[in-house]
Amino acid sequence: MPFRRGLGATWMVWCETNTQITEARALYRAHGYEEIPPYEGHGSADHWFAKVLVHESA
Repeated sequence: MPFRRGLGATWMVWCETNTQITEARALYRAHGYEEIPPYEGHGSADHWFAKVLVHESA
């Protein structure tokens, strides 16, 4: 998808996990994901993360 960068597209990835999977939370944080408010998704999630992969050009 690198061709979309030239078009100014924004890509964002969302992840979710539960409190018991501490390794997942550590992995997401280590790779630049930020914890965000809850969103509709997997029923057993306690933590939600997002990461912007491509910033929209000005």
